[in-house]
Amino acid sequence: MHELKVELLKPEEEVTKDFYAELPVKLKVFGKFHELARFVSDIAALPRIVTLHDIKISIVDAKTPTELSMEMTAKTYRYLE
Repeated sequence: MHELKVELLKPEEEVTKDFYAELPVKLKVFGKFHELARFVSDIAALPRIVTLHDIKISIVDAKTPTELSMEMTAKTYRYLE
């Protein structure tokens, strides 16, 4: 059984907007296509709003084209008091 490998999980500076703040998190994961899709699906099922931005999927090595890397920025949000 294969599993998703997380290489990077880096929270960035919180960005304040009019009535909310967003916390961006840089992510880089490795796995097969279905593992990456399951990861995105699991993020969509979280109990809070998380959006994915600047998604880049690439082949890790031409000799094993089923191994992929996916880089993105995930953003989660909170209301300002």
